[in-house]
Amino acid sequence: MNKRTIIFGLITAILFLIVLLSALYFKPSKQEETTPPPIPIFNPTTTPSTYQPPQPGQLSITNINPPENTAIKYYPNDQVTITFGEEVEPEDFFYTVSPDVKTATKIKIGATLSLYPDVAWIEGITTITILGETKSINGNLLGKNIIYKLNTGIPDNIDLREH
Repeated sequence: MNKRTIIFGLITAILFLIVLLSALYFKPSKQEETTPPPIPIFNPTTTPSTYQPPQPGQLSITNINPPENTAIKYYPNDQVTITFGEEVEPEDFFYTVSPDVKTATKIKIGATLSLYPDVAWIEGITTITILGETKSINGNLLGKNIIYKLNTGIPDNIDLREH
């Protein structure tokens, strides 16, 4: 074999390993199985003392996971799970993401939707605004924008056994 063939083979093998390791690193995490049960939040934009329950006929958010805490970093490919008081179809779930990241939604179970990035959240603080136009299958509107912040990056307390 000549040197060019050997070098080409080595470069091809290294590139294959890089692609394989990247795919393993960015695979969806099994965070749902390893994290403690989510802490219910009523409205991430208000404090509990100013919380006002939704009016009759108004859609509500009963939980967002992971809980909003910008002091904790989550993996850039982690999903955000939002549970509403009533079932919501993905096409009636309206939101914005800043910084702009291409995302997708899917129904997990009943009134729970998952929001996840197509590739990865941009490292740092991502602001997700769930718009008041979000509507349940019963036609009830959320009625107000709900702001949620997620801090993404490589977690400080990384545990390779979980990922």
